[in-house]
Amino acid sequence: METVSRLLFRCALAAAIVGAACSTPEQQFLGKSLSDWAILLDGEDRLDRLSAIRAIGESARRNPADAASTAALRRALSHEDSAVRHWAVRSVGSMGDSASAFEQDLRARLADDAIDVRIWAAQALCRLGKQEEALPVLAKGLSDTNGGTRLHAAHALEALGEDARPVVEALRGVLGDDFGYPDRVAGRFLKNLGALPESTTPD
Repeated sequence: METVSRLLFRCALAAAIVGAACSTPEQQFLGKSLSDWAILLDGEDRLDRLSAIRAIGESARRNPADAASTAALRRALSHEDSAVRHWAVRSVGSMGDSASAFEQDLRARLADDAIDVRIWAAQALCRLGKQEEALPVLAKGLSDTNGGTRLHAAHALEALGEDARPVVEALRGVLGDDFGYPDRVAGRFLKNLGALPESTTPD
């Protein structure tokens, strides 16, 4: 049985699509309409859900003014499947200045249960100039137990350049990382910032 929130979302999406249909046919992505992808987003098959969020994200990226696409993407940002949230946040992060329409949604993802979602949300907020809120999330990612997460956080901070200077100490804490790659990225970045400890020489 569908929840009330899902039913309300379907009604809102249908209304947006009907309104758009008065002037232009519904767009197709990978052989399906946006409304079809929105239905698959709630399906039992995870591969279908992931295909759906990729299509919905691309639709919103191509046409951020489209109400149906942005409504579907916004809902995906709080989807129960963390993998869907992951790709939803990444899609928003690829929207450039149009991502500002999702600023509150991105802030909510800074407290997501999934660390990868938190980091991608922080990256997107940093691109919008919201470093004060997002930098602590990226800095915390540097000390995660997963090496891949530490590497992701280090790359995200490196991409920020001078804007990441407030978390230099956290970056220094990655030097000597047993995973290897975070150490290299942090060392290179700290050297570029002129903040590398004198006793350390990056690879």
